[in-house]
Amino acid sequence: MRSEYLFRELLAYPTEEDAQQRLYEYMCQICADTCSSVGYRTMEVTGAEANVLRGVEQQTTETIHDLTGLRGVRRHMKFPASLDAELDVLKSVLSTHSNLHLIAPFVSSVDEYVWYRDRVQSHLGADVGVGTMIEVPSLAFSSRDLLGAGATRVVVGSNDLTSLLGATSRRIGARTRLIPGMGEALAFIRAALPAQQVHISLAGYVDDALLSAAENAGLDAVILHYADLHNLLGVPLEELPEVAHLQTIKSRTRKAIALRAATAQSSEGPIN
Repeated sequence: MRSEYLFRELLAYPTEEDAQQRLYEYMCQICADTCSSVGYRTMEVTGAEANVLRGVEQQTTETIHDLTGLRGVRRHMKFPASLDAELDVLKSVLSTHSNLHLIAPFVSSVDEYVWYRDRVQSHLGADVGVGTMIEVPSLAFSSRDLLGAGATRVVVGSNDLTSLLGATSRRIGARTRLIPGMGEALAFIRAALPAQQVHISLAGYVDDALLSAAENAGLDAVILHYADLHNLLGVPLEELPEVAHLQTIKSRTRKAIALRAATAQSSEGPIN
């Protein structure tokens, strides 16, 4: 569960009352309908995506690439109130549904993971499982240290890790492909985090080659994107009524970002 899409659907920040109510109802339904554990990744947005959410605590301006800007746990550490708002809702969800664990978004170091783990468990209790994404090479190649930090679940994000390993930009609508070095990176992470101690999944827009690389590396699972179920597993499109919903939300965010940029440019007036 990637929480940012609920907030982007409403164009509302996690601290907003309607966003919290939507999150509570959605997560209660998901947990009630799922017999296994539900992984919840807290909000992961770029600065531009956050700026168009109603109630955002501060408008930020970044000139660096979105891929390496104020994202994930970095943003949580700078603006912890939004993370705390999510955790307060999840505390209410956990009072009636125990099949929930947390995933730290866009983590670049074990220290960032430890900060996130401590923040989550201070709100939700020490028994709540706290895993992490591995999307950044620095964490991939120091992943052995996650064992000592208590991580028992890891999700390798193929989209960002592919971009950062291959020095390529993510483009709208582009598919993630297996690049040289990705299979070796997956095998390194698996060797650093033994199967009997850590559950490792691969997530992202995957294709058959990435699926094979994950299997060859000994990963435990692949988290398939809803929109990929038709192409990869042959699920009939009529059984996937929400297949275009995520793209609608993304399009809404892009339009809001473009409108904000146009409004800002207009207010600045002509440059002499």
